[in-house]
Amino acid sequence: MFELRMEPSGLPQTEADWPAPIMDQRYLAEMPYGLEALATYRGELPAQDDLPSHRNAIGDMYLVAGTPFVWIWAPHAAHADWIDP
Repeated sequence: MFELRMEPSGLPQTEADWPAPIMDQRYLAEMPYGLEALATYRGELPAQDDLPSHRNAIGDMYLVAGTPFVWIWAPHAAHADWIDP
């Protein structure tokens, strides 16, 4: 699950309360296997098939239909890939 972290004074209560992501802004993403990753927002794409397959940097993040995908090298993986936190 993707988790946006903010200071306690202004915590969003639900996903609908989150501010719109800002291009090239960095966000802390909690991955399914408990690893935290610093993700850099790169934009929105209409479909998962549109995620770029090359020239990605570790931590690049795109939203696809509201779901974040982060380019990361998961533990025990042979190569980096798009992971849905």
